[in-house]
Amino acid sequence: MLRREAFDEALAERRAPARDALLARLRLAGEDLPTAWLLEALAHPDPQIAMQAAYLLGGLGVRSARGVLEARLATGHPYVASESARALGRLGDPAAVPALVAALDSPHGFVVGPAIHALVKLGATGALPRIRALVGHDNVYLHEQAESAIRALAAMPPVAPIAASP
Repeated sequence: MLRREAFDEALAERRAPARDALLARLRLAGEDLPTAWLLEALAHPDPQIAMQAAYLLGGLGVRSARGVLEARLATGHPYVASESARALGRLGDPAAVPALVAALDSPHGFVVGPAIHALVKLGATGALPRIRALVGHDNVYLHEQAESAIRALAAMPPVAPIAASP
């Protein structure tokens, strides 16, 4: 298991080799890392570290991280937001649907795409109107993601619609 002192030292390190060593340790430690450490890493200013923490939190199913992941989705570095969307989908918590729907307004396709995918994983049929609005998007990837999501969600039982973002 990764020692707390080594974790703190690596988080404070600004040089790429040390950062990369921390990322390797995070991946290797995986399930052995305390949730509190992963939440600290998720708040780290280095997007690479925060992305890895989001990935692990989602993969480990740490449902208590939903609120922090939603915050990083809304305000984080675009790459961290993207990984946060993926993590929210992996957590399987329907309470994340409003944050994921709000992420559909991101100017970054690499945030919107994972948000669409997460909405499908969560069976968020109420998000269909917002996803339909992405059909015909200039970004072909988003257009295709939207069409695929519509097909997948249309095959699911309906739930209440999601309110449009302000």
